[in-house]
Amino acid sequence: DGHWIYNFSYSKSSRSNLGLVNLLGAGGYVHHVGLINANLNGDANVAGIVGRIYGGTVEQCAVVGSYIEGRDHTAAITGDVNWEVVGGDTIAGEVRDCFSDAVIYSREYQASGISGVINGGTIENCLFSGTIDCGYTNSGIASSLVDSEGVLTIIKNNALWASHNYGGSSGCEFNRVANQYGRVALLQNNWALITTGIGAARAGY
Repeated sequence: DGHWIYNFSYSKSSRSNLGLVNLLGAGGYVHHVGLINANLNGDANVAGIVGRIYGGTVEQCAVVGSYIEGRDHTAAITGDVNWEVVGGDTIAGEVRDCFSDAVIYSREYQASGISGVINGGTIENCLFSGTIDCGYTNSGIASSLVDSEGVLTIIKNNALWASHNYGGSSGCEFNRVANQYGRVALLQNNWALITTGIGAARAGY
């Protein structure tokens, strides 16, 4: 049940919305897909499975033994979880039951384990056990960074087993689950190892 893709590789540092699926709109459904030994390098919204979600759903996907690099909104599963209005109805993006142990590196901003940012939508029942390194600021952890505006963001029942979440500046924000920036979000029943290293250090990237 499911499909594994080996050695998926793409490198173009100016390319945004980069993933196995670049953009996933409302009604789109990506499920039971895994990447092994993927190597991706892009600009913004860079991730293994979907670059940017607008109302679509990603479920039971994995990124294993892989390296994901971007400049902004960089993560293992999706670069951005967002929403779309269809026929007057607001449909929020969803990421569920996903796993990754990837190496995540953002040259500048907003790197996370599961989703680079989330602007209204749900991330739940996901596990990240890789590493996160961010070039300068806002190195998020585990599920995502949060940039919610108007549509509720829900982050629940996720777990972080990462060894470290490092940024390049002592002025960065380092959080084990999400950076909210004062915006409204529901964070519920998320877990992280107390041994996960966080702070202004780089890991050779």
